[in-house]
Amino acid sequence: MKKIILALLAITTVGIAQAQTPVSITGTTYTQNFNSLDSVTAVSSSNMPAGWSIYEKGTSAAVDQKYKAGTGSSNTGDTYSFGLSGNDRALGSLCSSTNKPRYGVGFTNNTGSTITSLAISYTGEQWRSGDTASVSDSLILEYSTTATSINDTLSSWSQNYALMFNSVIKNLSNTALDGNLPANRMAKNGTINVTIPNGATIFLRWDDVSIVGSDDCLAIDDLNITFGTAVVSQPLMVSTTPIDNATGVPIGTSNLTVTFDKNITIGTGNIYVNNITDATQQTIAVGTTSVAGATATIPGVVLLANKMYAVQFDSTCYKNGVYNGVGIYNNTAWNFQTLNPKPLISTKTPADNSTNVSIATTSISLVFDKNIAAGTGNIYVSNLTDVTAQTIAIGACTITGANLTIPGVTLLVGKSYAVQYDSTAVNANGYNAMGIYDTTTWNFSTVPPIAPPVNSLNETFTGCLAPALGAFTQTSLAGTQTWRCSTFGHNDANAAYINGGTTASDNTDFLISPTLNMSAMTNPMLSFWTKKRFYGTTSKEVYVSSNYTGDASTATWTLLNVTGLSALDTTGWVAFNNTSLNAYKANNFHIAFKYVGTVAGTNDEWTIDDVTITDGPVSTSSVQLENMNVAVLGTANDGVLTIAIDSKSTSNYTVRIMDVLGNTIYNGAIQASIGKNKHSIQLPAVSNGVYIMTIGNATSRGSVKFSKQ
Repeated sequence: MKKIILALLAITTVGIAQAQTPVSITGTTYTQNFNSLDSVTAVSSSNMPAGWSIYEKGTSAAVDQKYKAGTGSSNTGDTYSFGLSGNDRALGSLCSSTNKPRYGVGFTNNTGSTITSLAISYTGEQWRSGDTASVSDSLILEYSTTATSINDTLSSWSQNYALMFNSVIKNLSNTALDGNLPANRMAKNGTINVTIPNGATIFLRWDDVSIVGSDDCLAIDDLNITFGTAVVSQPLMVSTTPIDNATGVPIGTSNLTVTFDKNITIGTGNIYVNNITDATQQTIAVGTTSVAGATATIPGVVLLANKMYAVQFDSTCYKNGVYNGVGIYNNTAWNFQTLNPKPLISTKTPADNSTNVSIATTSISLVFDKNIAAGTGNIYVSNLTDVTAQTIAIGACTITGANLTIPGVTLLVGKSYAVQYDSTAVNANGYNAMGIYDTTTWNFSTVPPIAPPVNSLNETFTGCLAPALGAFTQTSLAGTQTWRCSTFGHNDANAAYINGGTTASDNTDFLISPTLNMSAMTNPMLSFWTKKRFYGTTSKEVYVSSNYTGDASTATWTLLNVTGLSALDTTGWVAFNNTSLNAYKANNFHIAFKYVGTVAGTNDEWTIDDVTITDGPVSTSSVQLENMNVAVLGTANDGVLTIAIDSKSTSNYTVRIMDVLGNTIYNGAIQASIGKNKHSIQLPAVSNGVYIMTIGNATSRGSVKFSKQ
């Protein structure tokens, strides 16, 4: 059973303490002069002696769980390494309303005996006097034998006022002091009486108290601790069977055992085995138990299936000589849960809430937490979209150990499914399974239907919002990373990208176009812009498929001749223009950008933008005007000239087209909106050849050549 502690945390001015590993104490003394602290002024440091930690809370920028070297000249609230010379340091602080420091150390008792006292001495040093107020500033020593760190707020802390250090100078205002001078320091001595069994831990901390007015700089130095030990004969519990918080404990009549840290004898009293689930109890007289050395055996305990139990016993039950043991009087020190004999589902295939499940799937499966056998009943695969169901008898299924395979499943494109089964269909050693009788415990959806084909493509990913990637879709065949929307596009704010990162598994991901039909084009050409970020060894390729129906794993993909992708570097955007799609234009097809990352190394990032298919090659002839770029797309076929305009603002442009002799064959105007525009200009019946287009507005003008075929 998990022990859960609920705490209401007011998260307002909270610092996070450093991880703290206590000092292992094997002898009787500990000393610390803090001379290993850093002495570089104004440089924040976390270099602390072993076992020591800082905890600062507040709203100041200095709340960083680190210290700075200082001489008492600063009035900024912080933790400090005080000193005038490089290797003579003291650990201290200045408390303020926005930074309240504390610092301390933990000790774990590994002496083999019980620590019963800590004789502590140290020198308190004052390095600054804040003001002349009569109220003393203080460092209060606190200790806890239940805390896990110096900032543990869930454990109790005790204070030792004999070891509290108060300011020794109170008649100066805003003045730095030399804490090494006798007038500015005070020796502190005191003893803390505690019981720290072998293996247990105690934490000490000095808490800087904030006072009204300007605080003083106080520090500790030359700490000495002598650990007093004594052999305690009281038997202490060290282990149990079943262990605390055990699960899956066998059911039936069982023996429990408890082992102590020393040999024991039977005393008087009872053992109580509480069935917390049913609120019942078994009481077992200690006289019916047996003892062998340090271990007691509690016989005849009846454990029921799938119940939570807690064991208690009286402190008088087991003794070492005249010393009684430590009893258990709560339901948390020793508890466990018995085995649930019903077969429980461990794994579903497809997983619950899966999407894009292939319609090629003909069987689904379950893995249970124990070996199973077929009973009687059915499995029901419900098509929630069409309100239909397939019923499959358990006898038609295959069972191997804990695995159940359900065959003969027919899945349709773009449907939502839920799987249910009778509790009597599966059992383990005569115990029936829980069964599924709802449509939420195990459901999934199949690949979506393919949209009708498009006969042009100009995808800029503008405004994309994953999982929608413009007209494209993404499919992940391996790994957790996917194609996503980028906020850094080629000529606008958006693009599509994938970054495998340093992942725990391989990544195989497709960015797939809509269905394409380019049969109306004479010479369809694929062009796109791409860039790479970071260094890695991922595979980046472009494929085409004529039989993709929504499941990338079952389609046939042919590599397109897009050369140079493997040589991409991180210099910026690169255009890959004019990859011929002639071989595929007669039928519907899809193009896909395929990214394959590996576990072996760091994977790079691949970004795709401005994917177009033009009739004829994209012209390398373009012109850049003020706030606008213009390019001719392909050649002028059938008297139609297509131009692309990327405009920074909405503007009207005049367009004039001339032959090489300067004769005007077209004169007109177009309006370009902000962003990417595509315009078609109808030319008169002119012969094939080279022509010149001039385009401009009130502020700029430029010319570009094109050809007509």
